Amino acid sequence: MARAVHCVHNAAHKHSMKSRNKNRASASTPAAGERAEKRSTTDSRAEKKRRSKAKPAGDQTQENGDERDIVPRRGGGASDSFVDADGKRWIVVADIARPHGVRGELRLRVRSGDPTLILSRPQIRLRDATGRTRDAHIDAARPVDRALLVELEGVVDRDAAEALRGVEVLVQRDHFPPLEEGEFYACDVVGARAELTSGQLVGTVAGLGTYPTCDVFLIDHDGVRLEVPNLPQFVESIDIAAGLVKLHTIEGLS
Repeated sequence: MARAVHCVHNAAHKHSMKSRNKNRASASTPAAGERAEKRSTTDSRAEKKRRSKAKPAGDQTQENGDERDIVPRRGGGASDSFVDADGKRWIVVADIARPHGVRGELRLRVRSGDPTLILSRPQIRLRDATGRTRDAHIDAARPVDRALLVELEGVVDRDAAEALRGVEVLVQRDHFPPLEEGEFYACDVVGARAELTSGQLVGTVAGLGTYPTCDVFLIDHDGVRLEVPNLPQFVESIDIAAGLVKLHTIEGLS
């Protein structure tokens, strides 16, 4: 079974890209009712955390003081990437959480949870809330207790750093580390066609979600979103080049 390597997710999400979900599947899959009960419990806990932290809608960061800015996020959709005029695909790998200190240093929220890619200081682009982008250069990067601090060229004081709060950090897809056999980047499966082995169309892959036991393909199907576990019982094959995910069944899923 192919293993997802998250670059957004949602997800995400070589988490950064090196987060390998080994998908240690058990020999049998829990019944649909049991899965639903577990998912309900997970969702309930997540909702309590969201209320207690009073986070804006869509912000999946969980912070404990100032030291929890690296948090995995559910696998991303098309809005987490764009193609430039040269045909190069750029992927959102982090968000600028806030300034750090008074000399322009920035604290990043790394979407995948692993700062390895950014620590290599690749060429980056910044994208603001209006969708405008600009090139940027990382002068320095360092991990600090579950966070990642960076210095960008030309950002030399707190005011300049504050102006970048909430801006997205993107890296060219071509700059991601090579994958091992049987792995795929979550961002590469977004938009793929999902169909049963019979050839019947199921829908379109909108992203990849993550649960403690396995990843799930988020598939838009007849107006609803299916969560299909990336397990051999459900997934026949994943063909990134063809943009196709073959499924054995979606029975019992909702």
